Order: sequence, then structure tokens, then C-alpha cells
Amino acid sequence: IFSSSGFGNIFGGGMRGGRSGPARGSDLKITISLTLEEIFTGIDKTVKIKRFEPCGDCQGSGAAPGSNPINCPSCQGSGEIRQVQQSFLGQVVNIQSCRQCKGKGQVISSPCGKCNGGGKIKSAATVNLDIPVGVSSGNYMTQRGEGNYPGEGGNPGDLIIFFEEKDHALYVREGNDIFLDSWIQYPQAVFGTTIQVPTLSGNVQLKIPTGIKSGQVLRLRGKGMQELNKTRCGDQLVRVNIETP
Repeated sequence: IFSSSGFGNIFGGGMRGGRSGPARGSDLKITISLTLEEIFTGIDKTVKIKRFEPCGDCQGSGAAPGSNPINCPSCQGSGEIRQVQQSFLGQVVNIQSCRQCKGKGQVISSPCGKCNGGGKIKSAATVNLDIPVGVSSGNYMTQRGEGNYPGEGGNPGDLIIFFEEKDHALYVREGNDIFLDSWIQYPQAVFGTTIQVPTLSGNVQLKIPTGIKSGQVLRLRGKGMQELNKTRCGDQLVRVNIETP
């Protein structure tokens, strides 16, 4: 119990923890608006973002060119700070990562002049995205390593892209199904006819049965949206409206 709480050997010299690993940069989040046509076919997009990247002079280390790191004066190169306290159970040793060197045991002797020792600078970057077919509002994708660089030799975070679907002038999407309103003349409804209706994959012929009622919905199977990461497609549902003289 005491070991998992950060305490060492409660009656002895304590447990020695390892140095912390490389720092990880923060994630970046952006939102991309997509048309229904772009979602239907999938699309490659290029986005521009501002993020922290490794300094070109010190290559992200934060040290001036030619300078060597030195042992941290706070922890004497161990990367740890040990605090000994007396309690009714005896001697308690609390071991924490050194804040000055962040557990590395070494600090920069001469900081880089360009980034002031931080190892990172903010700059514009271009990221290419391969957006799959069938995404919808609320879905997101992650580009590993395209986030902020933390400096001092750490690993960059990720870029998280959220999708937002634009409203369409003709279609309404519900899941993988596409809804469309179509208008016909009264004689066409009485005697039946064949009309041309648009779909996301092109115009198709739709047979209107004899005596159809206004508001009745006809189904075009497989003409809807492809399901994300699958081959199954939804349907297009055409609501027939009759123009009554």
C-alpha cells in the first residue's frame, strides 16, 4: 500500500524510483467542415496549423551549439528528490522526480539563443489528411506525432481532427440514408410515370407507380452513404410530393 502511494520502505531507506521518460507534447484539436459530396467520395485535404516544433539551431535540445549538459544542482544528477519524515510508524522516505531537471538528472549549461533554452519555437506547418468515406459530424481522426513538440528531446503530441457536416441544399442525411423531396404533376400521380432524380452518385430513373399519394416515400436501394470503414451502403429515400392544381 505504501509503495503504491509514493512512499518507500516505511522503516528503512526507501525505494529508489527510475528517472522519468521523455516528455510528451500537448495535442492539437481542429475542426474541418465537409460537404456531403466530399463525405460520399472521401477526400484528401491539406490543412495549415500553428504548433511548437523543434528549434532548428539546437535541434530541440535547448542547449547552445557546442555546449554540454551538466549534472542538476538540485538532485546532484540522480533525477530524484528524497524527503525524509518522521512519523509514529518510524522513518518515511518520500521520493519525487526533480522539478528542475524533470527527472533527467542533467540540465543545460548554456541555453540556445534562438529558443532561450526551451528547445521549441512556434511556427506554421502543413499537414496532409486522408479523410475516409462516410464520416459524420462528431467523428474524429488522429494524426500521430503532428501535435506540439514539448522541447528538451521529448516526443510531439497528436493532431486530432473533428469533422463537421455542412447542410445541403437538396439532401438530408440520417445515418447512412439520404432523404430527398421530389415534386410531380397531378396527372403523373394518377397515371404513373418515370422521373429522373439526382443522387450523390449521379442521376437515376425512378418509376412512379399509378395512384401514388402525396408524401409517399420510394426507396432507391444502395444509393445512400457508404458506412464508415465498411462496404455496405444506405439507401436514398425519395418523398414524392404532388403539385395539386
